[in-house]
Amino acid sequence: METNRPLLLPGLQMALRHWRAIAWTYALQLLLTILFTFGVHHQIAALLSQSLVSARLTSGFDVALLADVSRGIRQPPYAGQQQWYLSSIVFAVINFILTPGVLYAYVTGERACLHRLQYQGFRYFWRFVRIALVAVVIFAAVLGPLGALRSFLSDRLDTAGVLGKPHFLAVLPMTLLLLLFACLLRLYFDLVEVYTIRLGLNNEHRVYKAYAPAWNALRSRFTAPYLAFSLLTFTGVACIAAAAWLAIHRLAAPGSLGIFLLLQSGILLDLVTRFWQRALEVRLAEDAPENDLGLNQDPLTPVPISPWPRPYPFPSTQTHPEPETSES
Repeated sequence: METNRPLLLPGLQMALRHWRAIAWTYALQLLLTILFTFGVHHQIAALLSQSLVSARLTSGFDVALLADVSRGIRQPPYAGQQQWYLSSIVFAVINFILTPGVLYAYVTGERACLHRLQYQGFRYFWRFVRIALVAVVIFAAVLGPLGALRSFLSDRLDTAGVLGKPHFLAVLPMTLLLLLFACLLRLYFDLVEVYTIRLGLNNEHRVYKAYAPAWNALRSRFTAPYLAFSLLTFTGVACIAAAAWLAIHRLAAPGSLGIFLLLQSGILLDLVTRFWQRALEVRLAEDAPENDLGLNQDPLTPVPISPWPRPYPFPSTQTHPEPETSES
């Protein structure tokens, strides 16, 4: 049945109720970040301890420091590019595993334990990969021309000598338009992922059947979900930007624990807003007309984790007949 229930606050309650999903996702991302930045950390530490560049940190932040450090870590032996490629692949794989598990927990209401996230993630892995490939094509087709138009406008302003704040204000409307279109496409493909989970609970494994219900759900109630989704997106970006700004202004302070905690707090708040968006989308799919699925109207039933096969009882309770002996 189609309803107009509130989405923002109930979505937050759903996200906090499944706090284990946020905790496991954050822990895995933090572990992977530490592992893949270990080599770059040693390169930066060696550079700052053996050059005069580190002296700039004692009096404040110098922008030229970033350029010097970037040139320094690119000297042999340099594994930053290879680590970046490998870490991107691993992060993408982990995301394709955790996201279906999180959405499954939101849709069914089950506890978001790590083994359940992993099991459901492997069940829906290739379906979400196919959705991501389609999303990349659509994003490139829609945002590519808008990004090219923004670049053209920026180049024309540079040629005309418009710099600084006037340049920023002149390009700002095009930048906002680009971000709003990106939020719209992201919201739609998030709904496609939600409906993929719901179709899977009805034993429907064809991903293309989720596109039409997602579009109908977004069209039936567009304004409130889109504004809430955009607000949460900009809130997450603002959390990251504020944490980075505060961390930059603490570079001259002794010790790095405060900088680490500032950056991690921004990343955690951004992750919370992302899970909040996921819960909001699940609520929107629940309020959409169910006849769009084209399936039966039975309630969704969770798919249990397959138990290990039970061994045969020992000693065996089966009776084996004695072999017949031929009488001669």
